[in-house]
This record gives sequence, structure tokens and C-alpha cells, in this order.
Amino acid sequence: TRPLPTLLFGTSCGLLGSFLDSLLGATLQASYYDVEKKMICETDGPGGASTIRHISGMDILSNAQVNLVSVFATTIIGALVLGPFIYQ
Repeated sequence: TRPLPTLLFGTSCGLLGSFLDSLLGATLQASYYDVEKKMICETDGPGGASTIRHISGMDILSNAQVNLVSVFATTIIGALVLGPFIYQ
């Protein structure tokens, strides 16, 4: 076994996965701010409470869905692009 390529592969996949998760979360997952509680929350509350304001992202994916998509994309990119490039 060659430890250096394996370390490079693991590090590359980890950085890629973290980047994809952050990018998808910031753009496709809505974030809200509860003015009354002074905290960030994931949902706009029951019945669209008047104390909750939309602050970022589109309401397309939930946090669990963002995680699923980023893991799937990282696995595919790692297997088809990074692996063959690093282990050539």
C-alpha cells in the first residue's frame, strides 16, 4: 500500500465534500432568523410566524437533503475523477 496517495485522496474528498455541502447549504437551503428568540432557525415557523424573517438561501432542500446530495456528489467525483487521477 502507498500511504501518501491514500492520504491525498482522503484529504481531497474531505475538502470537496465540505465545499459542496457549504455551497449547497448556502444556496439551496433556506435560513430564517427568529427576531423574538434572537436565533437562526431552519423553518419559517407554524403559520409563518411574524417574528421569523428569511435571511438567506432558497427553500429547495432541507439540511438532510443537502447532506445526501453532497455525499453522493463527493462519492461520484471521488470515484470517477480524483481516484483515477491520484492512483494513476
